[in-house]
Amino acid sequence: MLRINPKSYRAFDNLGLCYESLGDSETATRYFLTAIKLVENDAPDYDWVYANLANLLLEKGDAEKAFAAASKAADRNPYSARDFYLGGKALAALGKNDLSANWLERSASLDPKYPEPLYLLARVYTQLGGPTKQKPRWINSARSKRLHLVSGNSGCGH
Repeated sequence: MLRINPKSYRAFDNLGLCYESLGDSETATRYFLTAIKLVENDAPDYDWVYANLANLLLEKGDAEKAFAAASKAADRNPYSARDFYLGGKALAALGKNDLSANWLERSASLDPKYPEPLYLLARVYTQLGGPTKQKPRWINSARSKRLHLVSGNSGCGH
């Protein structure tokens, strides 16, 4: 693909994902950064490469750079639950729990069925001193659904 179209930012992004899955984070980072150079001005709505880089940086333990990448992804696509989740995860790793809660709440509101932000948000709330009386309504809803499933009552009429 790159021989045919050397400016294919999606191909570079996908190569980054391939090398990440192979455990070669250095090469993956190089491909992600190449894709970012291509999308910077030419594809202003393409947020995936920033989120993919943020995820890799989180795995490497570089939460500060991960937040910068996730923030750029969220700027490009303010409706991506994944971008806000990655930003919230980076902020939690940096110990910025108040800000992390805001990002995770936004993620959960964008996609209430996305479990990762809900789980991390519960952990962040615990670190902030436990659940508050003014929890968002979706937290109680998620908790009741989870308890419903854990109790063995799947709601299938059994």
